[in-house]
Amino acid sequence: MVGHLGGRQIYTEGVTGTWISGDFEEEVEDIYSLGWPLTLLVEVTVTHGIDDEKLRRIIDINLPTLEIDLSRLGGRITQNDLRDLVVNQTIGKRWVHHPIFPIKARTLDAELDKHPVTLGYHERLIELRRPRWLAKPVAYWVQRYREAITAFHDANVLIRRTQRQHQGHSPKPRLLGTECDAWKQLTEAAEAMAAHGMPGAADPVMLDESGLVARLLSIQRNMGVGYDVRSGYQVLDAIMQSGNDNKRWDTLYAIAVKAYALEANFTASQARKYEDWRDTLISKVAANDQAYLRPSTYDAVLSVLFPEMAERIKKGYGRLAPTSEEHQSPSPIVVGTSHHY
Repeated sequence: MVGHLGGRQIYTEGVTGTWISGDFEEEVEDIYSLGWPLTLLVEVTVTHGIDDEKLRRIIDINLPTLEIDLSRLGGRITQNDLRDLVVNQTIGKRWVHHPIFPIKARTLDAELDKHPVTLGYHERLIELRRPRWLAKPVAYWVQRYREAITAFHDANVLIRRTQRQHQGHSPKPRLLGTECDAWKQLTEAAEAMAAHGMPGAADPVMLDESGLVARLLSIQRNMGVGYDVRSGYQVLDAIMQSGNDNKRWDTLYAIAVKAYALEANFTASQARKYEDWRDTLISKVAANDQAYLRPSTYDAVLSVLFPEMAERIKKGYGRLAPTSEEHQSPSPIVVGTSHHY
């Protein structure tokens, strides 16, 4: 049974992705909103419920799916009673799947991660592992971190490509999650770096597929890391199209373009587009536009992960100066100059 919902809601929480068209040239959207599907699937079961195979197919379709189990009612049911049951009642009904389920699961996981019991257990594990982390130099953990984050995101790029090409009734491959070896190696390396005095490498803004590290690696290597694209410019194009929430990190990407000479690979039209974007960035920073000014939170760890950028990061262009109780400015303070990238 298929129903059509009358309303239309928009959801954006936790929804990020990259859409690429044609020959992968300059048409990359980075963050988008989706509407809830207007279609509702209704599975009416009598003697046989929804088995694992049918559940897998429902999840693959990813539409809101409601089961009405008539076996729980007993006896015969008239057409009018069935209509009343489907439209008005809740008895015998359950949600089998809804697109919001994974979003809610991530929200609950995040809340559990902040629970005092979880935090206490995590702190105890850190103390037990600290001697082993400190026994190896920070350079070892930096290399492990870069290798693990590349392996994790590259694997998911291939999985997404396979999902798009999937045919038949066999299960689609699932994306790697926090239980895979690459993720465990990644988070351990991040915690080891924190033990060496460089915190922040495990934060979502660093680790996400469109996070700082994946984007900077893409610029450094002139190829997509976490993005199913062929060149660093295509990732840069996604950056240039990002919304205001991500503009605070743009000076870091401009520094990376300079440090890794990415401009040498631009076509004439790409160079013009980048120059326009860079000019806007310079003017926004000069105007102390807070949306374009980054905190210093990740400067130290990024300088170790990307040593070619370290000197320019140290100059402080586009960075908010630290404030103190003795000096509170009503507007942001910018240090450094645009000549540093």
